[in-house]
Amino acid sequence: MVQKTAAVIPHVLTQDFLNSCVNGVTLSDPEYRRLSTCLFNKAFEDMTGYAHDESVGRNCRFLQGADRDQPELERSARSYQQQRAHRGHLRNYRKNGELFYNRLRRQTAFDNKGNLVFSLAFSMTSPGRSRLRKR
Repeated sequence: MVQKTAAVIPHVLTQDFLNSCVNGVTLSDPEYRRLSTCLFNKAFEDMTGYAHDESVGRNCRFLQGADRDQPELERSARSYQQQRAHRGHLRNYRKNGELFYNRLRRQTAFDNKGNLVFSLAFSMTSPGRSRLRKR
């Protein structure tokens, strides 16, 4: 278990480490403004079209825009409330408004007392999925 200290993020999840990942990676702190993103990598920027200053401090729900009628959103929220890992597919939108399908995997990290300290999400684009298509 990881105990959350000021040194955890800079030493374990440095920007160089995050940028070496080919998939989009976001790190969120449950104590930081409603699970807002506190770190993310270049692949996330490339996937979404949003630059660092446009994404940091925001909950990734902004990527769904007005497309909130997705059953997967409820399952994702429920798993987060239960502090469990989650896998699923979401319809997301790039900064230019283009739809993309996000294959999401979110892991949770706890300290040695069982407190949730981080949520780490991995995103990759997925070919269009018929069950996700917007009606």
